Amino acid sequence: MKKNWAIFMILLLFVAIPNVSTAFGNFFNKSLCDFPFGQDGTFSAYYDQRNFDPNYYTGSYPNGGIKLELFLGRFGTVKERDRIIKKIYWVRYTNKSVGTTYLVTTPYKFKYLDWPTAEYDVSLGVKAMAIGDWVISVCTRTGTYTGTFKITEDMIDFQSPAEAVDPIVSEDTSTGAIIVEAFPTNGILYRARIFDDEENIVSQQDWLPTWCGSSNSQCTMTFEYQDARGETLCIETRIYNQEWPIMVPNESCKAYDMNPGGMSRSRIYLKLESLKQ
Repeated sequence: MKKNWAIFMILLLFVAIPNVSTAFGNFFNKSLCDFPFGQDGTFSAYYDQRNFDPNYYTGSYPNGGIKLELFLGRFGTVKERDRIIKKIYWVRYTNKSVGTTYLVTTPYKFKYLDWPTAEYDVSLGVKAMAIGDWVISVCTRTGTYTGTFKITEDMIDFQSPAEAVDPIVSEDTSTGAIIVEAFPTNGILYRARIFDDEENIVSQQDWLPTWCGSSNSQCTMTFEYQDARGETLCIETRIYNQEWPIMVPNESCKAYDMNPGGMSRSRIYLKLESLKQ
């Protein structure tokens, strides 16, 4: 009798396990679409190159490659942003095809034009380590949010990467303003950003090739800065709507096997300082 009762309890346990799994499934494995992003928060994988103007930077610097970026979005206050960060234990990127895992436990925190924000990112400089089927897992106090995406050899070899501009810096002798000019390359949009000493974005200007009209080939973009004191300026070349995977948390969000539409970006850094020095 006891033996029959034990068998009954084992069978009952096997019946109960799927129900327990179902009951906790939403807690332990949620869609990344349901993650509590701030305004404009998103996940994307994209080409991201960094260049440093040799007139202002010497030596060798990492130039990036493929960037995996969980951008938390913009928040009204630092407290609101940090409230989200405190709930995140880690962000894990796993390339199932290669068998590599990248665990990010500390976010890159900064302000984007006075909006506190943060991102959990990884830069992959080797093509062989980037290609494959990827899983992103965001482990938080309220469960793990997951998504999947693919990086293919075609994305890397057959898409046109953004090309950085070659800036020309001059100074207005009458006003002391620093003037930065450049010819457009292959970008859809060019973005000039100023960073402070804590890597916050404090100023931003966009420039579009369409502003040139029919004389596009002879057009020159111009950015002018008064009272420059050695701040870091970065000019980005951007190409949107490429095959790179992206996930935007909206009504058509797709966390698993993400849609294409990510960007390609190339940046060049220089210093805003008087040429009279």
